[in-house]
Amino acid sequence: MKIAAVNWKLREIKDEGEFADHLSDLLDQCTGCDRVVLPEMFSLEYLALATAEQLARPASYLANYEPLIEQMLTGLMDWANLGPTSSVLVAGSTPKLLFPQNRIRNRSHLIVGGMEEQRTFHQDKVVLTEWEHELGFDRGGGLTYLPRERVGVTICYDAEFPASGRALAEAGMLFQCVPAWTETMHGFQRVRWACQARAVENQVCVVHSSLVGKVGKEESHGSSAIIVPPHAPFPLNPILAETAMDEEGVAIAEVDPAALLKCREQGEVRNWRDRNAGDWTVTTV
Repeated sequence: MKIAAVNWKLREIKDEGEFADHLSDLLDQCTGCDRVVLPEMFSLEYLALATAEQLARPASYLANYEPLIEQMLTGLMDWANLGPTSSVLVAGSTPKLLFPQNRIRNRSHLIVGGMEEQRTFHQDKVVLTEWEHELGFDRGGGLTYLPRERVGVTICYDAEFPASGRALAEAGMLFQCVPAWTETMHGFQRVRWACQARAVENQVCVVHSSLVGKVGKEESHGSSAIIVPPHAPFPLNPILAETAMDEEGVAIAEVDPAALLKCREQGEVRNWRDRNAGDWTVTTV
């Protein structure tokens, strides 16, 4: 199975067509991939077109573009030839305005298959950062799992909590997709280390996709990577592919789902099997 993690670098676009071209160019690099993950809030690129008044309310402004982004994604899914009908495009995230509540969520679109057999789902961010609280985002209510594709999504901060990956793995997930936007290197390290921890404890493949670069006052740092458990039959370095730090690119690697199951069943330690083996009660002395 061919996996792609996109490191999207923000550009100072001059019109909506340049955003569409950027998206098309990156998806073109993912041709033939079965799983493609874009970063959180890749729609920040539209801030380059905003007026000063619109910049004062960035979440509401970007939410206006959400229907257009979804339309572009569904059209490009088939054009980009992202693999068979079971292919999955985890389209990062963008602000989504909910009616009639007039609330905004940080939403990822999950698009499965090509135009002839296409299904669209979504995943809202569950745990909000301080930035999202300040801008009035509304938290999502749970996790979405795609059983046939064995894919689950935890958006950035959500991945830092073991319970998120554990719940999806209990449902059957083998591919945890983590679209991320981290404004500092500290933030990037938190998410990357969390991704590696989720791969160890649940013995799954974690696909970490980062937004990088700067537009207006917003900036981001990081790299994108495909991470597997540090067990045979995988190589010694569990990061199978990684983009350069803060540079645009696509990390691509082959991951066999059977190998994930094999390391669970035959590994020198079996974290997934032993997840309930310990007695973790605390005695205060």
